[in-house]
Amino acid sequence: MFQKLFAAAGFGGAKVDAQLDKSQYRPGELLTGKILIRGGSAEQDIAGLKVCLLTQVEIESDSGSRSENRVLARWQQHEKSLLKPDQQLTLPFSMQLPLETPITMLPGNPRVVPVWLGTELEIDYGVDANDRDYLRIEPVPAQANVLRAMENLGFVIKHADLEAGQARGNGFASSLGCYQEIEYRASGTRRLRLNEVEITFVLRADALGVLIELDRVGRSDTCVSRMYSLNATTSDIENDLYGLLC
Repeated sequence: MFQKLFAAAGFGGAKVDAQLDKSQYRPGELLTGKILIRGGSAEQDIAGLKVCLLTQVEIESDSGSRSENRVLARWQQHEKSLLKPDQQLTLPFSMQLPLETPITMLPGNPRVVPVWLGTELEIDYGVDANDRDYLRIEPVPAQANVLRAMENLGFVIKHADLEAGQARGNGFASSLGCYQEIEYRASGTRRLRLNEVEITFVLRADALGVLIELDRVGRSDTCVSRMYSLNATTSDIENDLYGLLC
């Protein structure tokens, strides 16, 4: 009896642990792994299991800005079961990462918003068991070429965050309800004309949309967009951006 009471209160209850097949992924890739479940000191009724891809989004309002967690993708099982004491279960799982999954691995290792998997074992009449695993998301080749082109043109990443809303350009629009902004500062003589540059990627299966916001010295902000082939080289992109930024 006491063991059941302690388990219901979260002491000696079931544990859950998500183990991924890789430590590093790209947007649009299939994330795979397994979930390890271990029973506690007493029997517990399992109501379900869910794995969520999460990040933090900045929300602006008249009263200021606040940060909230946002679910980008979800994997879920609703099957009920009885988990016996010390019983061990292993469940395979897979989740398609959205094409717009935020990049966490950027040149220069600037401050970025984290992306993680939240795993929750739902327990009836007890405290749910949770696990959190942070992900390393690297850019796809087309995104990496844009980042290299910006670096070659003398721009340095300050930080990257996620804004609530939709990013729209000529021929593309984001679809997750939030979008990543990568903020650059200019170097050298470009600092006399540009305070900063912000870029947003909207990756599609067939092309890469790039929204570019220019904060020019003494002038109002300007937004322009580009659509690049997934096979565009760093040189191609650099030549195109040179006329815009230099």
